[in-house]
This record gives sequence, C-alpha cells and structure tokens, in this order.
Amino acid sequence: MCHAGAMSATENPDRPESASAPDLDALSPRDPLSGPPLRAALESSGAGEWSAGEDGLRARFATRDFRTGLDLVVRIGELAEAADHHPDVLLTYPSVEVTLLSHDVSAVTRRDVRLAAAISAAAQELGIDPL
Repeated sequence: MCHAGAMSATENPDRPESASAPDLDALSPRDPLSGPPLRAALESSGAGEWSAGEDGLRARFATRDFRTGLDLVVRIGELAEAADHHPDVLLTYPSVEVTLLSHDVSAVTRRDVRLAAAISAAAQELGIDPL
C-alpha cells in the first residue's frame, strides 16, 4: 500500500534494486530477516507500512475512535492466537500501535512478516488506515 508522497521500493534510491523478496516458505520459522530482504518481504506480503527497528516490526493504525481501535485489537488477538505468535499491542485514542518480534530468537522472522501482513489486511477490512 503506497501513501501519498511515499515512494515504492523501486522508486526509492536508498533501497537497492537487486533486493528481491525471500521465499518465506523456504525459511525456517526461526531464520532472522533484516535489511533489504526484510523490506522486500514486507512489501511483497502487503505489509509495506511496517517499519523495522531494533525492537522488531512496528506499525500504527489510525482508528479514529476507541471502539474501532478495540475492534482492531480483537482481530489482532484472534490472528495472534491462530498463529501462536503474540505481538505487543498498544490501544490509545485514536490509534493502535503494534510491535512484532520473535522473542525466542530476538529477531524478526517469517512469523512476524506473515502476522504483520494479516494485521494489515484486518485493518484494511475494518477501513483503518496506517499512520
């Protein structure tokens, strides 16, 4: 998802054009992802609004009101339980912030990318935009 004024990976001169998305199915659930391969995996999975930092993947969603934020948190909880992978979630008025990290390896893994994509899809279904 591109935002107004945002550049795609191919338009951003700071991102190497040679970075292609890794085959997430070929990776072990514990294999760390970082740098251009992580960015490519996020973009190709539909989680391009997520940013990577030292504490994992992070995204904020503009929920407009507390009830909508709570609806998103419930959806995130359902997705997390189904994936057996649990994010840190902060519900405030008027946003929800989510942080993903595979704590067992202290790194971002395919589990985080897949859950990030599922959370982004859930937010989109609820009409919630990323910040």
